[in-house]
Amino acid sequence: LFTATALNAQLTIKATGTGKTTGEIANLEISNESALAQRFAMPEYFYIPSANGHQGYIVVNDALSDLIIQPGERLRLPLDNGFCTNIHRPPVPDGQDLPPFNTWITPGNAAPLPHPGDELLSGPGWVPAGKVLQGQVPTFPGTEIALPGRIDPDEKPSGAAPVLFEALRRITLTVDDLYATGEVPPTPFADQPQKERETLIQQTFWIYSSLLNPSDEDYTVDDFAAQTWRQYTEVVGDTVNIAPEVRREVESGIQNFWNSFEAVGKKAKVLKEVKGQNATSVPVETCPCGHCEVQQPVRILDARTGELITGNTVPTYIDRIRLEPPVVSSDCPETCSGMNSVSVEHEIRYRSGRTYQGHNSFPVEFGISGPGELHLNSRFRCRCDGQTCGEGEQTRTIQFTESNDCCDRIRNRTGGPLRFGFGNGTVTIDRYRMTLHLPPSPPQTFNFDFNLEAVFCNLGDDQIYGLLDRISEQRQTGDQIRESISVTDISLGHPVDSGDGRPHYILSFSKQVNGEEVLVSISLDEASCVFDVQVLYDGELHEWAGPPYLSPSQMQRLAEQMALSNESGYWQRALLLLSHFARVRNYGRQREYSRAMSTFLDVMHRCLERMLRETHGSEQRAALNELRMLIVRAKTRSGFSHLDELLDKMIEVVNRL
Repeated sequence: LFTATALNAQLTIKATGTGKTTGEIANLEISNESALAQRFAMPEYFYIPSANGHQGYIVVNDALSDLIIQPGERLRLPLDNGFCTNIHRPPVPDGQDLPPFNTWITPGNAAPLPHPGDELLSGPGWVPAGKVLQGQVPTFPGTEIALPGRIDPDEKPSGAAPVLFEALRRITLTVDDLYATGEVPPTPFADQPQKERETLIQQTFWIYSSLLNPSDEDYTVDDFAAQTWRQYTEVVGDTVNIAPEVRREVESGIQNFWNSFEAVGKKAKVLKEVKGQNATSVPVETCPCGHCEVQQPVRILDARTGELITGNTVPTYIDRIRLEPPVVSSDCPETCSGMNSVSVEHEIRYRSGRTYQGHNSFPVEFGISGPGELHLNSRFRCRCDGQTCGEGEQTRTIQFTESNDCCDRIRNRTGGPLRFGFGNGTVTIDRYRMTLHLPPSPPQTFNFDFNLEAVFCNLGDDQIYGLLDRISEQRQTGDQIRESISVTDISLGHPVDSGDGRPHYILSFSKQVNGEEVLVSISLDEASCVFDVQVLYDGELHEWAGPPYLSPSQMQRLAEQMALSNESGYWQRALLLLSHFARVRNYGRQREYSRAMSTFLDVMHRCLERMLRETHGSEQRAALNELRMLIVRAKTRSGFSHLDELLDKMIEVVNRL
C-alpha cells in the first residue's frame, strides 16, 4: 500500500506549500529515478503534521487512484482538497517544503480509531480531558459521547490522525447532506455555495481540532469575530468610523455564522454542548441491552457508477470500488441516548493475502489493479452505558477476474504493470493510459477516457472496441492563420483466427499531430501469450516478433495439412508457416525445427508440381516455376538459409496469381 510505496527508495517524493489554508494547500511532486516503473498508491486520507510553526493539514483524496510512474518520469499533482488542523498557526508559504513525506500519516499506518468503552487514556499520547462545566466538548466522532481524553497531533500524529480523519469525514458528509435536503443553515455566503460549503466544513473542523489538542487554545466565537473584522478591515480599510447599523449587521452575521458551525458539529455528532454541569450517567440497571442486530449487511459498490455488486465474481473493468461497513443497531433504550454506541472496524485483504487497508469504521474506496481476491471482514460491537450487549462479524469475498489470462501472466513476468517489451523499448498499459518508451527518448504517455487495460483484458468473443477522436484547432494572429490537427485512433479486438487455428488479441493505436505519427500495434497469441509488437515513432519503424509459439510437431502437422487445403487456404497456411520459421531462426532454434522445415519443403515441392500441371497461363506458370526452383535449392541446403528469399518470392507469386 501507501506506506510500502513511501519506503521505496526509487521514488523521490516531496510537497511544497501554496500559502493557502483550505482547498489547494500543496503540490505533490513524485519522481522515478529508477530503471523500472514504480507503483504509487494514493490513500483516501492523509495527515500532514505541522512543522516550523506552520499549519498541519488533512488532505482528502477523492480523485486519484493508484499511479504508475515510468522510469525518468516526474509527476506534479495538486493536493486540492485540503483542510487545516491548526487555526492559530499560519499556512505553509508558497513554494516552501512541507514536512518529509515519510512523516505523513494515512489510515494504513495510523492507530485504530478509538470507540466508546475503549481504554482510551492508556493509549500513547492521550491525557485526561479535565472537567468542563459549560461549552462545547469533542465527542467520539459519530456519537454523542464526550471524549474522556485529549491528544496533541504534534506529539502523537499517528494517534490523533484517525480521530481527525473520522471527524472531518462526519462533518463533510453532514454538510453535503444539508445541501442535498436544502437545510443548510443561513450564512453570509448563501450566493457562493462552493465557498459556503468549504467554510462550513473548515470552521467546524477547527472547533473540533482545537478542542482535541490539549496544547492548543480553544477556537471560540471571539477568535472568529477577530478574524472576520481583520478581513473586513482589509477590504474596507476602516472599522473605527463604521456606521452603528453596519457594525450591528456584521456582528449579527458573525454570531449567526458561528451558530451554523456549532449546528453542523452537533448534527455531525462531533461536538456536544455541556450546560452548567457535567452530564450524569443513567444507572446501568435502567439501560438493559440484550442484542446487537445487523440492519444492513456489508455493501460493495462500483465507486464510479454507484451500482451495488451482488455477485462473488467481478470483471476488472470495475476498477474502483467502495466498501461500506454493515449498519448495526441495538436495543439500548432511548433514555440512554448519549451513552450507547455501535462500533465497526473492518479489515480488507486484496491480492496475495496482504492487508490493503484495515481498522476503519467508515466507507473506503480504492482501485482494483488486475485480477485477485478481495476479502472483507467487518467486526461490530454494541455498547449501552459502557456495557457490551452484543458483537459479531460479517465477511465477504469477491474474485476479480479477466477473460484474457495472458494479461496476468505478463504482469507476473514484468513484476507488476502490463508491459510489452521489444528490443530496448517498452509499451506499458496501465489503467487509463499507455506509455511508449524508446530510449534515449523520454517516455511518452497517452491518456484515454476509458480503462484501456481493463477493456483489453476483458474482451468478449464477439467484441471489437474502437475509438476515433479528431481535434482541429485554428488560431489567427494578424493575417496569419495557424491550424493544428490531432487524430487519435485505437481499436481492440478479441481473439481472431490467424489461419493456424490459434486466435490472437489485437491492439492497434495511432496518433497524428500535424502530420507527425506515432503507431503502436500489438498482436497477442491467446494460448501461449506470445506477442508481436510494431511501433512507428519519430519516423522509424521498430518491429519485434516473439518466440515461436507453435511446437515442432504442430508445425509439422500444419505443413502436412497444406496439401489438403484449397488454393487460397494453401497460400495462407504457407505464408503463416514461413513467418513462424522466421521466429524459429530469430531465436536460434533451427535444429529443433529442422524436421518440420524438411516436411514443409517436401509438401511445397509436390504441391507446386501439381499446380504447374494444372495451370495454363504463361505468366502464372513462370511465377510458380521460379518458386519451385527456389524450393529445390532450399531442399539441398538448410531451408532456413533461404528463408527471406522464400518469403519474398512467395509473396510475389501470390500477387501474380
